[in-house]
Amino acid sequence: VFNVSVLTESAPFEVFKQFGFCSGRDTDKFRETGLTPAYEDGVPYVAEADSAIICRVLYQSELKKSEFLSPEPLSNYPKEDFHRVYICEIKKVLKAD
Repeated sequence: VFNVSVLTESAPFEVFKQFGFCSGRDTDKFRETGLTPAYEDGVPYVAEADSAIICRVLYQSELKKSEFLSPEPLSNYPKEDFHRVYICEIKKVLKAD
């Protein structure tokens, strides 16, 4: 289970960078950004977010170089450090008041 927190564009770029590029396993994103954690059904999300989508993972797989049908996306992976792909079920959508 995880969340997708949606912040306004007025949030500082460093916030988006911290949450978008850093793993929560390696760093405390809330402490690093000064944002406040909130919880829904035990799932942390950003309290300052305009909305948060609580999701349950149904499937996950690693992207594989051999499975790309076109070479263009490979330019995004010069180190071949491919992403993991998830298929999820949306369990709940939270909207700020």
